[in-house]
Amino acid sequence: MRGIDELLYYKFYVGDIVSEHMWICATPGYPMYGIVVGVDRNFYKHEEWLQIEDDRVTIMWFDAETGITESLPSCFVNLISTMTNREENDKEKS
Repeated sequence: MRGIDELLYYKFYVGDIVSEHMWICATPGYPMYGIVVGVDRNFYKHEEWLQIEDDRVTIMWFDAETGITESLPSCFVNLISTMTNREENDKEKS
């Protein structure tokens, strides 16, 4: 598991299923899971608190009680599953 000082860039897409990193969990040891509903590419640039340039992802958490939607740096979540053909998706955006 990566720590906050070992952040890596990963290109997420709408529809990806993610979990939050353990170091941002509200309840330690119990990460939330959700689906990416939006991506703002290169949103975080030259931030003091973030060592890399990163995208902002908006996630709808699978929480039956609240259904919270949250936006945060993409390096704060882990990919669980994807349905996206990444090569085709990148070609369309070019």
